Amino acid sequence: MFRFSSFLYHLSACVLFSTLSLSPLSAGHKMSEKFKVEKTLLLHDNGKGAPQDEAHFFYTKEHTIHFLVKFKDLNFGKSRVKWVFTGVSTYAGRDIHVAEVESESLIANETTAELKLKKDWPFGEYRARIYVNDELVHQFEYEIIEPRAQLKVHQDVSLSIETNNKETTDLVRAFRPFHRKQNFMIQTSGVEPGSKIKWVFYAQDTALGKNQKISEVTYEPKEVSFMLTSFLELPRDWPVGLYRVEVYYNEELLKKFEYKVE
Repeated sequence: MFRFSSFLYHLSACVLFSTLSLSPLSAGHKMSEKFKVEKTLLLHDNGKGAPQDEAHFFYTKEHTIHFLVKFKDLNFGKSRVKWVFTGVSTYAGRDIHVAEVESESLIANETTAELKLKKDWPFGEYRARIYVNDELVHQFEYEIIEPRAQLKVHQDVSLSIETNNKETTDLVRAFRPFHRKQNFMIQTSGVEPGSKIKWVFYAQDTALGKNQKISEVTYEPKEVSFMLTSFLELPRDWPVGLYRVEVYYNEELLKKFEYKVE
């Protein structure tokens, strides 16, 4: 009997991470080299409108969120400080202007900002830019995700194959037998660091076997992720037929889908 365990050449899964990192600056956003940042903090609210514990990301239900940036060895006189917040890639859309927060001075070389929203925040990736006297001095990105118990999959599962140069991928509706490397992507409302993710692959009804478990991969992302990806690769053509994938989040089924090789 045909066995995928002896046929399988390579199986792997990976997570595309979102991190607090500087994004490439677009035209008109040249960063000043005069200002050095000592630390950048995200802060949870204490429930009374004041900052409390440090945060690595925010939840959608945190209607008040806080930020603090401290600069190194700066001695400003009267300065005009402006924070500009943008939703870079969120459930509500891309490159959305969120808010501007202004103050007239820096206190102890620190600047702070507070954002409030009466309803839940759209999950996704956001950016904050800080201007002093209209000069861009710092920027950083942060994530807002849904609470663990409310994690959802958004949009259809994406299937893709590598192009000839193996540097890009093309989306497909089904794989062909000669697509020896099969790529999968699921978009979520935000996976927390340390969560247990498991992909389980089955040959459900194929030319050379039925209801065979191909393999499974388990891992724990170290950073926030909105996209979960995995791939399967064989050294020869895939058997034609129907396949099934199950994705688990902390042992609970997150997504089950089927795809064809035809």
